[in-house]
Amino acid sequence: MIEINLLPESMRKKRGGLRLPRELVLPVGFLGAIILIVLAVTIMQKMTLRSLEKRMEVVRAESLQYSKELEEIRGYESLKGQLQRRVEIAATLDWRRKLWVQILEDLNIRLPNYVWLTLVDAGQAKRRAPQGEVETVSPTAVIRGYAFTLSGLATFLERLKSSPFLKEVEFSYFKIEELEGRRDVYSFELKGSLPSTAGEMPPTHG
Repeated sequence: MIEINLLPESMRKKRGGLRLPRELVLPVGFLGAIILIVLAVTIMQKMTLRSLEKRMEVVRAESLQYSKELEEIRGYESLKGQLQRRVEIAATLDWRRKLWVQILEDLNIRLPNYVWLTLVDAGQAKRRAPQGEVETVSPTAVIRGYAFTLSGLATFLERLKSSPFLKEVEFSYFKIEELEGRRDVYSFELKGSLPSTAGEMPPTHG
């Protein structure tokens, strides 16, 4: 069968179908590649998100499973802290006991003739702080007694100033009193700063 195309030459179909101009081939191909990359990234992100969601579900389940164990651990930690505080308190009481034993022994050695003590006690004193700083409270030894002579009092004070357990020793007062019919007896009170921590205690020998 013979076909005759009577259309004008300008309206006749061109062989080979639809063709893009050469200057559009590269941009269209580049755009297609970008679309494929975006689709691939989107798919990967969705897969990653699903994986993370599954992992989060596992973590939540494990967290619920071990919540009881975590509470027990917290209880053990609280008990450990309480025991540690009790140990520290016991250690503090122990070094204070040792401190006072050493102080009494030291006072006995430094006590001159014709001077005797009626009280050795602990107190607290505020330390003067520079302007703008908070005053601190330090433990203090309070020593009271009697002496027959002022020279005995002066000797006792000088000896206490060289004590390794007392610092800043000074008289609170001394005055003449009558004791058992004697009018020339001096009553006195001395105060000195004590170590506030075990680290401030002087080293012991033996």
